[in-house]
Amino acid sequence: MISPSKFYIFATLKSLVPELSCTQALSAIIMSGFLLQHMFVTSMPITITRMVTLHNSSNFNWDESQKNDILGSFFWGHLLFKVPAGRLSEIYGPRMTLGIAMSLATSVIILTPTLCYLGFYGTLSARLVLGISASFYLPTIPTLIKKWVPTDEGYKLIVQLSVVAVFLLLVLGLYGYLISILEWDGIFYFIGVVSGIWTTVWFCFVYNSPEEHPRIRKTEKTQIREALKDKVFFPETRKTPWKDILSSGAVWACILPFCCASFSTSLILSQMPTYINQVLHMDAKITGILINALFLGSHLTSFFVFYSADKLIKQKVCSSTTTRKLMSGILVLVQMLLFLAQSFWGYNHLLSSVTFTICEPFGNAVMLLYLLSILDVSPNFAGTISGMATMGGDLTSYLQTKIVALCTYDGQDFAHWQSVFFVVVGVHLVGFTSYQVFGSAQVQWWDKKEGPDGSV
Repeated sequence: MISPSKFYIFATLKSLVPELSCTQALSAIIMSGFLLQHMFVTSMPITITRMVTLHNSSNFNWDESQKNDILGSFFWGHLLFKVPAGRLSEIYGPRMTLGIAMSLATSVIILTPTLCYLGFYGTLSARLVLGISASFYLPTIPTLIKKWVPTDEGYKLIVQLSVVAVFLLLVLGLYGYLISILEWDGIFYFIGVVSGIWTTVWFCFVYNSPEEHPRIRKTEKTQIREALKDKVFFPETRKTPWKDILSSGAVWACILPFCCASFSTSLILSQMPTYINQVLHMDAKITGILINALFLGSHLTSFFVFYSADKLIKQKVCSSTTTRKLMSGILVLVQMLLFLAQSFWGYNHLLSSVTFTICEPFGNAVMLLYLLSILDVSPNFAGTISGMATMGGDLTSYLQTKIVALCTYDGQDFAHWQSVFFVVVGVHLVGFTSYQVFGSAQVQWWDKKEGPDGSV
């Protein structure tokens, strides 16, 4: 029985979004969840320099290697549970799996300042556990949307994500404001509150499928059933065809490019504040205005790219495979060329701002495209394969912190960073080539194969 207080909360939330369908509400929650994941990742890179600067205590007396270990521990946490997270979401459903994980993330982010005062290992542990709990997000989402959104409608979801990501500008500005009035620990408490609100909304409005949703309109449920009538979903307890997955070129054509994009994007997220502060010595106010303007422009560009992709498929101008390759090719080539220029002229303030603020949202957009490609290749095992891809992405994200630490060990200047940028160019080239040659949007034969007992 629903208590009067819970009924009042639900009625209040519902009154705020009376015109949203269940699918639209799901899209909004997923989009805001990506924003929250961004906040989890960037909370420590934004605050760690201030923590070390303001405190003379031995608890914060960390060298460059220790700081990169703290930054990298989040990605190690991400790495450990990605494949189990994807499989758990397939077996027990994404609603409960991700809801429990985000509840843990909320608790950890609120406790982070207390653990930081315990010293290096306390901080390392906080980031590691936060990484583990946050690792459930990406592998769970494909398992959820495969029963709500047809794969050829996936570009609309990315368009919506690109629009909402513009609100990240406000969040980044709020970061700086909170740090200035509440010191560095304020950012963690703020994210904890936001995470708690998001988790509550998740449990109130998200369900594993339209059939399980108690408040979905009949017309909307009928439309979703009609759109997904050609999709074949097998029982969640079906055995995973590991041999076929690991030997599939189409699967690796999704995983490898995703890892390459993750390498570049995570480098920007975790290392850009240090580079701008210690190498370029840019004025914070001018940098903020410039980055916000370019960030907005790059997301508008991303919106245009995926809106065009949606039109190409709907009007049957290009096949899904051709469209995916075209869009990913554009996004990756832009990043590769910008980092190539950064390798030679990265000491230029304007070029560096353009490179970082365009490549970060472009990188996020192309990673979402690769996750959509996984849904194309294997809708029944999208959670498991997404877990593999994001696990590899976290491994490369951790690898970039060690590469940066190795290259900049003797000093923070452009000469030391130049080799880092050349590595990023090479990584983008590998991702671009592998997807263009082996990428596919066709369902693989083993995804449809089922024995009489539900096994493969």
